[in-house]
Amino acid sequence: MIAPDAERRVRVPVPVDVALTLRPLQRGAADPTVRATPQGVWLTLRSPAPDAAAGGPGRPPSLLASGAREAAGGG
Repeated sequence: MIAPDAERRVRVPVPVDVALTLRPLQRGAADPTVRATPQGVWLTLRSPAPDAAAGGPGRPPSLLASGAREAAGGG
């Protein structure tokens, strides 16, 4: 996987179930843009800037968002 161009960690005041939050955005079990694994949860998306990914290891109370030009291996 290519290293992200930028990262931002956002602290949230309450625990967040990232998998439950992102699940409505998933279009079926084979949707490659939303992945939940024991290591974390990821959402990839297109943006006006380079493509971006949000999620990461489920360790509330913080979320990690990173922007990458290219990612290989689906996360």
